[in-house]
Amino acid sequence: MERLRAKQIQITVAPFALRYLRIGTSILNTPEEIAKVLRALADLR
Repeated sequence: MERLRAKQIQITVAPFALRYLRIGTSILNTPEEIAKVLRALADLR
């Protein structure tokens, strides 16, 4: 999560017993911003 925040990607943790990371998108996000997040997630592998 910290690596994504370092790339200025807003991310939160779901408040459930099994913790999932959540990335919220909206109609205000550009295709470039979505691509940036997807690349950052792929880099975590």
